[in-house]
Amino acid sequence: MEIALSYADYKIINAHQGYSIGFNSDTVKIYNLELELLQRFEKHLCKAKGILINFIINENKSLSDISNTMAKINNFIINDTDIIIGTETNNSINLEECEFEILITGLETI
Repeated sequence: MEIALSYADYKIINAHQGYSIGFNSDTVKIYNLELELLQRFEKHLCKAKGILINFIINENKSLSDISNTMAKINNFIINDTDIIIGTETNNSINLEECEFEILITGLETI
């Protein structure tokens, strides 16, 4: 299932004042997704005003793994942060792997 991101989604996230960082991942194992996100971005996630994440997954993959990961990541995010999540499918990605693109905005420092 695809949840397409739009120009409006990027506009909302980019409206936050301050620094921003973006990252496009290589292929990662889905069971390592939470660890990958936290190792790279924990100090930024807890200070962000806007977060946009686009997950690239196999079309036969359930969104439950993405949902579970985001539920755990949400513990590190402040309550008033704008969070937008999208998904797109790519069947060349193994069923147990994914890629992600993340944009974190509204940071006071990097």
